[in-house]
Amino acid sequence: RKVLTACRAHAQARFCRPSSPAPLSLATGKVVLPTFEGSSSWSHEWADRLLAPAHAAALRDVGYTMVPEAFDAGLAARCLEECLKLDAASRATVTTNSCNSGSRSLWLEFDSAARREALQGEYPALYELSRMLAGLPKRIEELGALGSGLQVHPAVMVAMYPEQGAEYAVHKDSYAPKDNDPATGATRRLTVLAYLNDWHEGDGGELRLHESPGDRPDSRRFEVVAPTAGKVVLFDSPRVWHAVAPSQRGDRWAVTLWVH
Repeated sequence: RKVLTACRAHAQARFCRPSSPAPLSLATGKVVLPTFEGSSSWSHEWADRLLAPAHAAALRDVGYTMVPEAFDAGLAARCLEECLKLDAASRATVTTNSCNSGSRSLWLEFDSAARREALQGEYPALYELSRMLAGLPKRIEELGALGSGLQVHPAVMVAMYPEQGAEYAVHKDSYAPKDNDPATGATRRLTVLAYLNDWHEGDGGELRLHESPGDRPDSRRFEVVAPTAGKVVLFDSPRVWHAVAPSQRGDRWAVTLWVH
């Protein structure tokens, strides 16, 4: 299975679509270097209603929490339509990173008035979801889950794992303090995932949150999270080892916001 997945990923990168080691910006077509703003700049009523003290406690105690049906299926469906539009125009590049070779991704930035206007005009559903997700860090701070000083990178990564064409090996989203380069994600403090697919049992593409005694991931012990439309997952970026299983039926889409 791994050999077939690798072959499909190689074929996509070599013959079908543009490729890059890292996702590129929709606005500029270049690698994105993160800029940061305080979480108070991105408050959102949806985020304030969504998270309760129990979510903050889970984030502190086990490193992750999740909210099924956090946003409605209609918004998820509209976002998925816009993702397909982006993909049809080959705006997402195939990653050549060996950890998740074959996946396709791109950055949607909303760090300026001009970029917000452009994104809202062409991809209104993805802009709406992005603004909602950007409100979560302020709520997390209010609940005292990860301390203070959280900063928002006003951009989301849209990523697709093609059917039987990609997976993501076990990893962390930040390896701080061993790595301290913002360009590699070392300053990431919180990962926020939002799923778009009308997912059914057997479709694959599940998120795996691994147990990691002594900061060593156990490949056999993990919680499986189904990537169902409208679900939001939050986890501690430098703490939680995780992986993405191959999609077995259909392409698997997700939107990610990183908090620093």
